[in-house]
Amino acid sequence: ETLAIILYKEPISRVEIDRIRGVNSSFILRNLLMRGLILRESITGNGYQFRITPNLLNHLGVTNKQQLPQFSEFLNAIEAFDINPT
Repeated sequence: ETLAIILYKEPISRVEIDRIRGVNSSFILRNLLMRGLILRESITGNGYQFRITPNLLNHLGVTNKQQLPQFSEFLNAIEAFDINPT
């Protein structure tokens, strides 16, 4: 779940991940970082953004995320939800 959020919304902050999931994501983010599936980048201020790694794409068997099945359809649905949440 957390990987999917990062995959479709990267770069994304922990606060935004927590908002989408509805729970604290610190533990799972640390776990994904240790496994090399995501990267943490510093941003201005005290925050971080998370991105996927080439290691994750390799694990999924693709070279870029646009090669994932129905990637653009899911991305459009996510963007529509962000604009007009119910």
